[in-house]
Amino acid sequence: MDDARRVVTLVNTPLIANMTANIPFPYSLHMAEDWISSHHRAWLTSEYGVFAIEQKSDGLVIGACSLMSFAKHEAEVGYWIGTEYWGRGAATEAVREILTFAHQSLSIECFRARHLVVNPASGRVLEKLGFNHTSDSYEQIGLMTHPQWMKVYELIY
Repeated sequence: MDDARRVVTLVNTPLIANMTANIPFPYSLHMAEDWISSHHRAWLTSEYGVFAIEQKSDGLVIGACSLMSFAKHEAEVGYWIGTEYWGRGAATEAVREILTFAHQSLSIECFRARHLVVNPASGRVLEKLGFNHTSDSYEQIGLMTHPQWMKVYELIY
């Protein structure tokens, strides 16, 4: 809960909301607290696991990386980074660490990921990590109010 205000500071912008399917704008402290309080139960049920992305120099939270639906040796990966930290390699490094952890500790062998077409930087992160673009889809997921085009990726260990 100590990170709730920081999460609001990072994601309460249309730039983040427009690049993700699950973060609304405006984003309130209550939303951050609800999200954080859901993590323990979600981990226990293998629904999702959320890991804070911290700045190495001072431990300041700058984003989050998630494993979703990870019960059957496969998982979907998602991530967001606060806008002032874009373009610094933090997402690539964080996702690499999550992939290693999930493969070694949870025996996950197949990872999926997707990004909105309007967010090509997210695709570059996935490609740097060895994900292969497998398809395009037109979907309405999460908190999206209408379907949008997405790029779908896969990585098999």
